[in-house]
Amino acid sequence: MVLVSSPDQIGFWRDLLAGQDTAAGDDDTVVVLRRYDRRGLRDWTQQHNVYETEERLTRLAAVTGGWPILLDKVLELRHAHQDQDSALEKLEKLEKWLTTKENVQEFIDAVGLEPTATAGEHELIRRCYEAVVGELGVEWNLEADCVTAAELAGLSPEDAPWALACLESLQALDRQGPRLRVEPVLHQALGILSAQD
Repeated sequence: MVLVSSPDQIGFWRDLLAGQDTAAGDDDTVVVLRRYDRRGLRDWTQQHNVYETEERLTRLAAVTGGWPILLDKVLELRHAHQDQDSALEKLEKLEKWLTTKENVQEFIDAVGLEPTATAGEHELIRRCYEAVVGELGVEWNLEADCVTAAELAGLSPEDAPWALACLESLQALDRQGPRLRVEPVLHQALGILSAQD
């Protein structure tokens, strides 16, 4: 079973991400589609013959966060400039692309978030995200602390872990063992969107 980040599927995710006894059945496994990590990005750069040095790979990771939609934008920019010397300039253009409300909205829509949701499952996810950022910041925090932050923001003990699982599935949160962190590129984009409202 493949899940796509789309607004009409969030309610369905609740059953799948709720725990061992899912409505989908005992034989189904939830596999979260991931952004490119450092190793995946290295493979991506070799496949496309671009950004292959360590410095360029580091910069590519920082600007794109490994988001496939942003890597696609990098390839679009590459068609305009085939030489490696302009590689860093292309990333600067991508950074500029991510400063306009329309482009940021396109990126956030592709991620599957509704940052202005005021009802239903999307509101719970939005409130959970805002609670984690507001209470704990954007660095690594224990998952239990993130659950507590969400509960302090008014989410029920059942809703808080589910909303965190949803945010992690949408790649809005990175995991490192028992710790979670807000994904920096998406967080910056959400900040730009809220500042322009």
